[in-house]
Amino acid sequence: MGSTRERLEARIGDLPPGASLTLEASSDPEEARELRLALAEAGWLLRRKDAQGLWQARRDRFRIRPYRPGDERAIPGLFETAFRQRRGIDHWSWLYQEHPWGRHRLTVAEDQEGVDPATGRGALVAHYTGYPVRFYRAGGTLEAHHIGDTMTLPAVRHLGRGPTSLLARTGSHFYDHYCRGRVAFNYGFNAGNIQRFSVRFLEAVRVADVAFWRRPWGSAAEVLEASPATSMGDLRTVNLDADALGEGGRGPLGRALDALFDRVAPAYGFLTHRSAEYLRWRYLERPGAPPYLVGVLDGSRLLAWGAFRRDATRLVWGDALVDPERPEALTLVLADTLAALEADPSATGVKEVSGWFGGAPPGLVQSLEKLGFQRTREPDDLALMCVPFEEPEAPEALKDLFYTLGDSDLF
Repeated sequence: MGSTRERLEARIGDLPPGASLTLEASSDPEEARELRLALAEAGWLLRRKDAQGLWQARRDRFRIRPYRPGDERAIPGLFETAFRQRRGIDHWSWLYQEHPWGRHRLTVAEDQEGVDPATGRGALVAHYTGYPVRFYRAGGTLEAHHIGDTMTLPAVRHLGRGPTSLLARTGSHFYDHYCRGRVAFNYGFNAGNIQRFSVRFLEAVRVADVAFWRRPWGSAAEVLEASPATSMGDLRTVNLDADALGEGGRGPLGRALDALFDRVAPAYGFLTHRSAEYLRWRYLERPGAPPYLVGVLDGSRLLAWGAFRRDATRLVWGDALVDPERPEALTLVLADTLAALEADPSATGVKEVSGWFGGAPPGLVQSLEKLGFQRTREPDDLALMCVPFEEPEAPEALKDLFYTLGDSDLF
């Protein structure tokens, strides 16, 4: 009899634009998923069930489909028009094509009534994507998606409402094609308007406000006063650049990074796998100037590291990991970074240090407070969001997730 997709394709054939279709909704989740994908990719708009439980669909000008090689030639232009910011193909390639844990997880909406000269295909008008992230949790490893660039051209944002909008349709296709049966959950950090839309139309759950920490600018000497000098012993700082980590994170310091993670992950409970391979890709291979990545060693044993970047009048603390049994190492991480900034004649006008530290173990929270940080409201009212798939309890579990800015796409 053929597959669900084959039977549908035989039925719709060459039905003309504007044609409609009534389908019996399958009670089998996998069959229903295949039917939704087949309709979307053939250019049909699927409406919700009617009063009799039947699906209503009509031929549409937009085809919702997975990424195809060559789409990347049009995506930077879509990004620039949607966000009024220019981003080169190198950033797209780094994030979606060179990721060490998985590639090309993208859904696009293609306008069949227009042609993009960059590709010779229907013009791309919407885009929904995610990149894979591996999480440590007691008992094993979970794979999830961080939702990345979601965008719709302004000229077509008014088409459809709620679940029939292009944003919802591309998101639903992404879920069906890349997520259901494949990953534990999707997550991201969103502002209020997209939070409400995602909760209502894209199965999302609002987990919690972002844990935003800040302190006034201070000198390295002032920070060092927060910990007695006698507790520092023979600790020393080291710059964790690409040469130090080694190819693929397999150098001596790369191995030290992996050893630190393996040692302390149980104390954190639930967090991203901060392996040397991942950190090298995430921070040192990203296009543009890399962040300042500094570690603290006791002999050859790594006790802590941090990632920082200057942003206008702020020093942004983007990521960190510290051995809870040696919290004083965090003082050296910050002091070394402040000293490096003080030595840079162009680094004037910094007024504060800020970062995200959600779900931090008690020792890390105490260290931040000792260093003068206070938890305050995140300026853009961002919240941690989740869409559960293979882990139905993910929204509740994520309340205990240790995360930083580096777990978002904002750093």
